[in-house]
Amino acid sequence: MNTGTISLIASVIGTIGLLPVVGQIVGIWLGKKALREGDNRLARAGIIVGWAGLALQTCLACAFLGLVALGVTSTLSNDTGPAEIPVPESTVAPSPSAVPVTVEPSGPPVIPTVASFSAPALLGVECEDAENGARITRVVPGTPAEQAGMKVGDVIIAIGNHQVASCSDLRSEIRTRSAGEEVEVSFRRGNEITQVTVVLAGR
Repeated sequence: MNTGTISLIASVIGTIGLLPVVGQIVGIWLGKKALREGDNRLARAGIIVGWAGLALQTCLACAFLGLVALGVTSTLSNDTGPAEIPVPESTVAPSPSAVPVTVEPSGPPVIPTVASFSAPALLGVECEDAENGARITRVVPGTPAEQAGMKVGDVIIAIGNHQVASCSDLRSEIRTRSAGEEVEVSFRRGNEITQVTVVLAGR
């Protein structure tokens, strides 16, 4: 077996991955040696296959490293979450264990829920669940609720066209609004239902 044949075989073996890089280098070296000895046909083929194999494997290696880099970047971005913003103690709703349990005359015990709105809009009330509504337990002075004439004991039953069945419903409705937005608030005082227009304030 002459040097040109060995050159071609080494280049092919390296290119198909049995001896990557080493096979191509040996094939190219033997091909150049065979050219000097006059064996042109197989020597040229060995050199061409060797260089082509090196180029192909270099491209594959670069692509693999690029994918690994992208995977590491993606993992780092997923592990890095948004920083937590400290919340002033005055805006944190008390835990259920710190709130007294009240008993409704017509039903089981109800744990009051303080409406602590995190959206920019502010109505200015604290409330607890009531039958078909949210009962006001406190009206914050100087807020839109006080300016609209709402009082402790009033039961808010609707915001605009949306029914309010609980304190949670009231909180959700206010969260969808913006400061300065004008809304219709319907509330029950005794047996009378009153509707007022309120311009929500900013927090």
